[in-house]
Amino acid sequence: MPLTAQEVFDKALHGLRAQKQRSVRRAYGLCAYRGGTNGELKCGIGFCIPDEVYTPRMDSNDGADDITIGGLVRSNAKLMKLFEGIDRNFLTEVQDAHDNFMPPRFDSAVDMSAWEQAMADIAKQYGLNYTAPV
Repeated sequence: MPLTAQEVFDKALHGLRAQKQRSVRRAYGLCAYRGGTNGELKCGIGFCIPDEVYTPRMDSNDGADDITIGGLVRSNAKLMKLFEGIDRNFLTEVQDAHDNFMPPRFDSAVDMSAWEQAMADIAKQYGLNYTAPV
């Protein structure tokens, strides 16, 4: 069943708020749909990709595949169905908010205000509900 833009936004917002750090593949130091030592971290879009759909190739750095969310959706029928009807620019902006504004590692005193602002801006641009952290 396809997700709505609001569902994608909420999964990314709440998942990353709880995680409080960027998902990075340790081997490359680059942002990843599944990162950390054992894939325990996720990017905003990664929170939307079910485990049974995710493959490590989605985070491959070999240049053989377009691993942007737009490229993955075009090349993966399950992702195409999951994100059916959702603006690819919106998905890219959620991905970019993670890649550019999430702190690189967990710290209980981490300042996530730049990321929160980026997410609030995305919500406003796409007419979505944004709930500020408590």
